[in-house]
Amino acid sequence: MQSSYNYAVSFPDEEEILEHGPSLCFSDETKEEPLHDSVPCFHFHEWPRQATEWKMRLPRNWPIQKDVDSVVSKGCEIVPVGFLGSKTRHLEWRLSFALSERVLLRTFNNIQHKCYALLKMLLKDVIAEEVPQVLSSFHMKNALFWALEKTESAIWCEERITDAFMACVNQMLTFIRDGFEPAYFIPENNVLEGRMNEDEQRKLVDLFSGFVKEGWKCLLRCKSLSTEPYLKELLQQYTRSKSISTVLHDLHDVDVKSVWFQHDLRLFPRYEDARLEIMTTIAPVEGDSLSMTIARHHMTLKRLDDRSVNEFYRNTLEPIKAAIKSSLGFHLFTLYNEFSGSNSSMEKTHDYLQAVSECLTEGMESDAAAGKLKYATYFYMTGETDSCKKMAEEIVANSHRLSVFVPHFLPNRFGPTPMEIEDYELFVRSNDMTLKERFLSSIYQAVVFMPTESSMSPPAVKFQLQTPLPEPLKYTSWLSWALYDPLVYAYYLLFLCETKNDKKSAAEGALESIEKLLSERQVGYEVSALNLLGFSYISINNVEKGVPFLLQAMEKAISPNSIVWQMGSTMSAILEGPFSKTRAATKTTSLL
Repeated sequence: MQSSYNYAVSFPDEEEILEHGPSLCFSDETKEEPLHDSVPCFHFHEWPRQATEWKMRLPRNWPIQKDVDSVVSKGCEIVPVGFLGSKTRHLEWRLSFALSERVLLRTFNNIQHKCYALLKMLLKDVIAEEVPQVLSSFHMKNALFWALEKTESAIWCEERITDAFMACVNQMLTFIRDGFEPAYFIPENNVLEGRMNEDEQRKLVDLFSGFVKEGWKCLLRCKSLSTEPYLKELLQQYTRSKSISTVLHDLHDVDVKSVWFQHDLRLFPRYEDARLEIMTTIAPVEGDSLSMTIARHHMTLKRLDDRSVNEFYRNTLEPIKAAIKSSLGFHLFTLYNEFSGSNSSMEKTHDYLQAVSECLTEGMESDAAAGKLKYATYFYMTGETDSCKKMAEEIVANSHRLSVFVPHFLPNRFGPTPMEIEDYELFVRSNDMTLKERFLSSIYQAVVFMPTESSMSPPAVKFQLQTPLPEPLKYTSWLSWALYDPLVYAYYLLFLCETKNDKKSAAEGALESIEKLLSERQVGYEVSALNLLGFSYISINNVEKGVPFLLQAMEKAISPNSIVWQMGSTMSAILEGPFSKTRAATKTTSLL
């Protein structure tokens, strides 16, 4: 990597220094000169691999290949600016394409320059007044670049200046409504991230929706027009009866699949983080009853419904709400089991089971695996082994296009392998799907069981849930959960079904598949998987094979980098039974 450190300004004695993004803005109070920017940076002479997609992006209407080659040949800059809101922001650096943008701006025709000027005027006079300090000229320029790339070059002419301008406005509305504005050169980066809260997003959506309804006349809101009457004349001159609906329709319907592919890769793990964070709020704490936990589920669903103020939020929250429905269904099933031995009427029993089934059915829309596996567990616990086996087999059969994301509080966070990424990109490019459809087709989430579900959980899960936590950890709710990599859990359900059907060889084959997963790739909740293997082998009287897995799990659970204490406690409890009592006591002491 060749680099040079660049400064492009001398420092006057009397001047004002303003920090704006990666630049310092200087104004000399002793001279009547305009502001000028200085950006300390390293120049990277090669085109960064993170922006390879832009270099190869097809199809596009702008820029032409010669200009693309010119931009790529100049490389980019690296500036000392961290991610907004990051705790280590002062240590982070950012790829800057400011010089690349300047090259592209030089390719603009007269109308494209006018559109950019009008967007900046609208930003300064209207948007910044209504919703201050959210959008900048960079966001408007970024939207202009995307509009230029997506729309036919025919609209960027004098006769259709209003069409061209409104194409940019509508593009910006789409970005704000989605809460995601892809950076032009690295589209998986959301340039709106951390810029606005829900209230600001709602105000901006309303504001830009008003612009779209008003058409070019939204510019009449600008104060600048009162001092520049020729702009009014210009706009009046190009007021035509011709509808711009075609342009707007194109912008709504174009699916830049490469953009959405990168967008998904960033969004899916955040769904897992958000889901588990919300699940933490509904989980039981020490002393909570089953009924209280169920009530907390209902209250959380109500709050999420109240937050679904627009279509974007409804679509975003839908998988998370489905995950809560799945958990609610299994809790209702557990409650049903508690009173089923009493003199309950047939009608009440039917109502409970119907509610359980409805929740678990809706819960299957949480992702491609976890919701289905909770429903499959319900089938197994109610004696419908064939239904359970069928659902687990479907998960295993489709595992070649499923990516596992582990939540942030585990020590080893990882995403899909390079091969899985390639497969998923091919999947996105070859299918016209909504975000929800892509989510339900391709994304695994962790299978979660809470202590209040233990009485109706499978044997290994039940044992793990009933293992007591050390006293200092009892009030950290997620430490008392049983969490599983969905593919591991699918094989475990197959083991249970084959064991119940007296197919010993097939049952052991399912456990061997889990072993293979552990040896060939990273597995989410590795300690939990080892724990499950050990318990399962012991349950079929293969103590010799089961104990080593329990010991491995114990070693990992009490390692300095591990947070999942509960897994180690589970192993300790098992080993204090028929096995090495002294070893377990020693390990438990060191754990505490």
